[in-house]
Amino acid sequence: MLFTVARYFNYKTLLTAFFVIFSTTSFAASTDIYSGDNYGDINEFIANGGARYAGAFSPIKEINENGVSKYQFDSNDGPICLNGGQYEVYTRDQASENLTIHLGGGGVCWSGKCQAFAEVDALKFEQISILNPSLEDNPVKDWNQVYVPYCDGSLFLGDAESDSDGDGVVDRFQYGLKNISAALDVAVNKFPNPRKILLTGSSGGGYGTIFTSILLRYYYPDTPIDVVNDSGIGIAKTGDIEFINNLVNEWNASNLIPESCNDCFVNGHMTPAVDWILNSDSNIRFGMMTFKRDLVIGTVFLEVKSNKFKKSIESELEWLQQRHPDRFHYFLKDGVAHTFLIQEPKLIAPSIALGNMGDSAGGITASGWIKAMITESPKWNTTKSSYLDWFLPYRNNQW
Repeated sequence: MLFTVARYFNYKTLLTAFFVIFSTTSFAASTDIYSGDNYGDINEFIANGGARYAGAFSPIKEINENGVSKYQFDSNDGPICLNGGQYEVYTRDQASENLTIHLGGGGVCWSGKCQAFAEVDALKFEQISILNPSLEDNPVKDWNQVYVPYCDGSLFLGDAESDSDGDGVVDRFQYGLKNISAALDVAVNKFPNPRKILLTGSSGGGYGTIFTSILLRYYYPDTPIDVVNDSGIGIAKTGDIEFINNLVNEWNASNLIPESCNDCFVNGHMTPAVDWILNSDSNIRFGMMTFKRDLVIGTVFLEVKSNKFKKSIESELEWLQQRHPDRFHYFLKDGVAHTFLIQEPKLIAPSIALGNMGDSAGGITASGWIKAMITESPKWNTTKSSYLDWFLPYRNNQW
């Protein structure tokens, strides 16, 4: 989910790409299953096969251009996009001791609705503001970077293929687990020892950060991880447990869910999984950002009424805040826009807009809020829209 839809606009025109090619070097995760009191039941995810593709795929080409390394995988080998196209991963080495990993957005696809990016070039590396080294307000502009495109519609969980039109030929490839594993192989080989990791994701990539954060711990057993989930905070359909279960089953990912997380979707949302992760990994923190009435997620994809969607957002975020007051906070802004970390805050269709890192809630910009998190400032707290937002241009917003 950059939850854009063909019937509303041509998202390939809006969000096109920057992708390319890579090396024959063998990439593999360097760690065994992690252990210790810090990580509790997270090993269950690994034992269930969550890391089964770690080290399985090597890029076939690498091209270095304008400071960006572009890695291309053989679509016959494993990592692949929804319609069978080639998968690619991007890195930028800025000689930093810290690392940003961003999961791209691009819809969702299941038998009941398939509106998803099917190619890696649907959303450009340079369109992601959190990866823009020239953006003054970007709090991680000088960090090392990994960009993980999203092009299979399975929220980086899938391990399935299907025949969508019933003609006997497989035409839908949902190998999100292979894709994210290949990307994290690149990350750990390119940047093996970061001091801190910021995992971000927008829209579908936001949803993807939830279980990717567990796999990321496999690759980086001892590194502090901060997660910023942008507009994919795990909200689905209140009380409809089968909605998420059916998605996960269709993507052949239900076997990954740990037994100790059997309540991960119990309320119809993925937020209990975040609670489980925070309980299981004491070295991770979550920040979630969203608009209260995000039209793309709530109306287009979930097809729930705006007020019901808003109520779900508010109640689930507050529940997580109460459960983890020191390691979970949220940034909640009034409005119907979608995402904060995409570069161009233009109207992309009637009544559908993108936000940006300059948007404020409670008088604090999104970029300032992220900065407070990664610098471990005591000012990193939950913040909500207020009258202060009207005066933000006239006040000093330095954290």
